[in-house]
Amino acid sequence: NTMAINFDVASMFANYVTLIRDEQVLGKDGSVTNVVPQYRYGGRPADPNWGIAYPQLISVLNMYYNMTSMVTEYMAAGLPEYIGNLESLMPKDKNGKDNIAKYPGSFGDWCPPPPNPKINNSFAGAFGYIQTVRIVAGLCNVT
Repeated sequence: NTMAINFDVASMFANYVTLIRDEQVLGKDGSVTNVVPQYRYGGRPADPNWGIAYPQLISVLNMYYNMTSMVTEYMAAGLPEYIGNLESLMPKDKNGKDNIAKYPGSFGDWCPPPPNPKINNSFAGAFGYIQTVRIVAGLCNVT
């Protein structure tokens, strides 16, 4: 949000969203990568707190630049597949119910300030999942 408030980043953000979608199509499972374009580092599927950039950028483009056509385009193809991929990663408990407490996260609280301990990666992953769903749900209301 800060960049969109202080700079004209519409074309840069729109281009980056296109790059993310291009990487998503290569994966064939709706996932995105941690780093785009994927070259050497990162991986697939992205940690939910890194992949959240995909819907967040679309939301920012709509919020600050009124790019409703981009929302419509990515709600038709791209974001539903990404949410589907995130849902497919949801672990099940012994009764077959969703167990968000064990949701996969790769990086967690990467570098907590001392003396604070690093939080559980699953806790951070679950947060990223929930926030992503909230952002995409908000985009459903864009007309």
